[in-house]
Amino acid sequence: MKPSSAKAKGRALQDWMRKRLMEELDIHEDDIKTAVMGESGEDIKMARAAREKFPFSLECKNVEKLNVWQAYDQACENSGKYEPIVVMKKNRKKPLVVIDADAFIALIKSKECDTNSTS
Repeated sequence: MKPSSAKAKGRALQDWMRKRLMEELDIHEDDIKTAVMGESGEDIKMARAAREKFPFSLECKNVEKLNVWQAYDQACENSGKYEPIVVMKKNRKKPLVVIDADAFIALIKSKECDTNSTS
């Protein structure tokens, strides 16, 4: 695959993730941007208003073969004070996410508390 094609493929996943976050969390388009390909840091850049709704750092990988551990390490390096998440996808497969198990449990527990408080 040509480098330009690989970058376009990666950009498509970033764009998809940005759109999903805007739709599902009602984030304004000015508060969430995709990184320029090759730019260091997070793949999805967020303003404070977006961070309040989504306190995670995203690393997007749209490749056929992925070293998940390296991708997660990269997400950790770029995450700052936010919980790192790897969004991964390959051709003809749905996107998946990788998150630290303890962070996942904490997320589920916080959602359980939200559900119980509305009952």
